[in-house]
Amino acid sequence: FTDSSSILRRYEEQVGDSFEIGIAPFPRVDGGTIPAAGVAAVMLAQDDERQQAAWRFMRFVASPEGQVIVAEETAYVPANAVAFAEGTPLADYYAERPLMSAALATVPHASAWYAYPGENSVRIEEVIRDAIQSVATLQIAPQDALTQLAEDVNALLPE
Repeated sequence: FTDSSSILRRYEEQVGDSFEIGIAPFPRVDGGTIPAAGVAAVMLAQDDERQQAAWRFMRFVASPEGQVIVAEETAYVPANAVAFAEGTPLADYYAERPLMSAALATVPHASAWYAYPGENSVRIEEVIRDAIQSVATLQIAPQDALTQLAEDVNALLPE
């Protein structure tokens, strides 16, 4: 089962003492990367005063102090590695939460998030997700899913 670190706290609360939750880093090939996703900031203000306020907020959120708040409230791994370096408040936070170790282990291998080109980007991701679910639930053989997936995705890509 694969999910975001942001859902881990809820799983821990729901599971309680019923059974032990196990974690593992996301698999990757040697030298491979893992697309990073999570919190982002975008400024849309056109008014100078609002732009300045938005910029101050964005700088704060990206700072180690802001990243502590983001991490503690969302369980996303901070985008600023300084925020969880040894001797920082988040270092202690993560030491008390060993199940976050797999998410932290991905940081050195994180890369930009890929988006499919064209207006069907989100739809392509949904098609891929649905195909993976169909394979995982034994509704379709992997090779058949791959063949269908290639056809479906190619039809959604711009020409």
